Amino acid sequence: MKYVNYDKTTNKILGYYDDQIHTTIPTPNFQISDEIWQEAIDKNANKVDAKTKTLFFEAKEPTLEDIKAKFLSDVDALLNQKAHEKGYDNIATAASYAAMPNPFYEEGVAFFKWRSEVYTYCYGILEKVQKGELAVSEENIAKVMQDMPRLELPETYTQSETTQEETQTPSLGEQQ
Repeated sequence: MKYVNYDKTTNKILGYYDDQIHTTIPTPNFQISDEIWQEAIDKNANKVDAKTKTLFFEAKEPTLEDIKAKFLSDVDALLNQKAHEKGYDNIATAASYAAMPNPFYEEGVAFFKWRSEVYTYCYGILEKVQKGELAVSEENIAKVMQDMPRLELPETYTQSETTQEETQTPSLGEQQ
């Protein structure tokens, strides 16, 4: 038979045990059928109701740190996606071209400036959330993403648009 072990204070599931495998089954616990065990696994149950002996999933309310990490991860993905669209590995690579003069210098400066503007904007938003001035909602998240600073690239070709001349190498018989 299978058992579910749980925390008596929080009702959080701590583990599942099978008396055919485990010689010791921690307490508190209660017996569950194979079908209930499989259903709990399938729905990722993380809590019990000890009175009714039911198992269920309770979604965790995201913390401010969870929200911040998700938001910054989404912003990083957006920055990297834009850089990738222009032929760069990521935003850091694109911005690195601003370090010294090269054919992609102006574009590198544009990416560097945009990244700085985006992070300044985003940390301002996070500060408003932390102070309680801005609620976290689907509507607000969509507005924040819509109002994010835009990338303004110079009117030059990008790394992914090299010209035919630049990619041609002279044959051994040609003079340079």
